[in-house]
Amino acid sequence: MADDSNMSLLELNKIELIHLRDLMSVLLPAGDRFVSQALADSENRVYDEQTLWLKIHALCKLDGVNVGELAPDFVVESLTPQIMGVVQVCVNNDEDIVE
Repeated sequence: MADDSNMSLLELNKIELIHLRDLMSVLLPAGDRFVSQALADSENRVYDEQTLWLKIHALCKLDGVNVGELAPDFVVESLTPQIMGVVQVCVNNDEDIVE
């Protein structure tokens, strides 16, 4: 059972709840994983991210905010052409010398 002494109360109005739902719905460019999931993976917080989403989902349903197929997803993508260049990753001058 969860330790309630570590719980915090967060009061959200409907617009704030929608914003939080949308933040959890931002896909990475490949479109197969949400930013929130990638962050949770990198910080070993997968269970916590899933639990947070379940809480947000339940609150959305309670407040009549669309979730699932009825809610929008968002994706991170480049909106302008990227400036690309070639840079050397590791400098090893000895490899440039041919004997």
